[in-house]
Amino acid sequence: MKSYETQTVGQIVADKYEAANVFEKYGIDYCCHGSTPLLEACKNANVELDQVQKELENTPSSAHGNIDFTNWPIDLLIDYILKIHHRNIRSHGPELLHLLDKV
Repeated sequence: MKSYETQTVGQIVADKYEAANVFEKYGIDYCCHGSTPLLEACKNANVELDQVQKELENTPSSAHGNIDFTNWPIDLLIDYILKIHHRNIRSHGPELLHLLDKV
């Protein structure tokens, strides 16, 4: 099992977007408190670290989960955002609006 406990919740979601659903389920704030280490976030949310880690491991990644966007040239990244992200915004829009209201 991959150890997430030393990573921040923001790093985990950045690496695996689907982790956001796990954090939502347990009341772990990955948005405004993204710099909080998972171990501390679990303590704050009063949930067991092992339980959250197991669920993170069992959460499948999307088809785009293995792409390292940080190393892409800016023009390729812009093209990807326009062609892929903008098409998916309708399905994730309500969730994003909720997070924007929170911030």
